[in-house]
Amino acid sequence: MNLYNNPSITQLKPLIAQCENLLIYYDLMVNHEGDVIIKPTAESSIEDLTKYNFYFRAFLRGRHSVGKAAINNSTYLNQLLKDLMYCHENNMHGEIDHDELAKVQYIYSLIRGREEKRELQTADITVPFFQ
Repeated sequence: MNLYNNPSITQLKPLIAQCENLLIYYDLMVNHEGDVIIKPTAESSIEDLTKYNFYFRAFLRGRHSVGKAAINNSTYLNQLLKDLMYCHENNMHGEIDHDELAKVQYIYSLIRGREEKRELQTADITVPFFQ
């Protein structure tokens, strides 16, 4: 899966499904070319990870995050893809704390919602003139 080439949940599913051991943690990394890579955390040193554009360290674990059961959780996969695209589009680098990222995205969604509500309230309303 490459973040520069119209990434999709369909492309993300095989990456998640290949992580069969539900008891270990996995790192999710994106290289400078936009390729998404998932490897067991034990196989990656911090020095190795710094070569990537950005990464989530020891992020994926358990049946809700990896393996064949996780690929049926469309809400989770959709959010994971959104998170990857957010980091990619905002040129984030280094280790990303996924929990903090989720909080930032939630706050931005609240701000956008307030701005949209304000725009609706202040929109020019034309009322036909009656004579």
